[in-house]
Amino acid sequence: MLRQSSPKVRWLRMTVPAIGEGGSPFKPGRVRGPLSSLQRLQASSRQKSTRVAAGHHRDDNVWVNPWITLLAALVGGSLTLAGQAVGRRSEGNVRRMELVLEQCSRIAALSDDFRNRFWEERVLGLADRTAQWDLEAHRLATARLRILCGDSQVIAALDELEASGKALGGYWRRGEIDNSELDDRYARDKAAFAVFLQASARLVRRRLGGI
Repeated sequence: MLRQSSPKVRWLRMTVPAIGEGGSPFKPGRVRGPLSSLQRLQASSRQKSTRVAAGHHRDDNVWVNPWITLLAALVGGSLTLAGQAVGRRSEGNVRRMELVLEQCSRIAALSDDFRNRFWEERVLGLADRTAQWDLEAHRLATARLRILCGDSQVIAALDELEASGKALGGYWRRGEIDNSELDDRYARDKAAFAVFLQASARLVRRRLGGI
């Protein structure tokens, strides 16, 4: 029959781990006292601080990374929109200059055609050559050019070309003419044609070169 340990024995067994490890109450091993408890408390505090700092660092990354991604997306989108806007503007400028060039070419061709018809009537004696000239097409091209073009030199050259053409045609249709006066009017119209060509070419080359 087993004997129960006395209260003193049980107390000694409970105090042995507290007094020493691997020893006895009279020959203690590594002593666990107030100093070791303080060290354990400091170590625990340092571990908690490390975990808290790591948690804050992870939280900062969690918040910062989405903002960086959003900022990068906004910058990329802005650059894309800006590039598209510049591209559309450049395409619009090219198309506008193509229309200006087209109207200038039509006006120049019609002006040259009128002088050829005038020469055929005056020199070759052909009838109604200037009367068959396409006046409607000339008026339409002139109106389009005035709308599309804001260059003062081109518009000034166009005004002179129209005035000289009307002076030549109106004088020729009078019937009673002076050859010297007719030659002067013809020379004026031809000179106005050359100035218009130069102004138009300069405008188109400058604008297309700057796009």
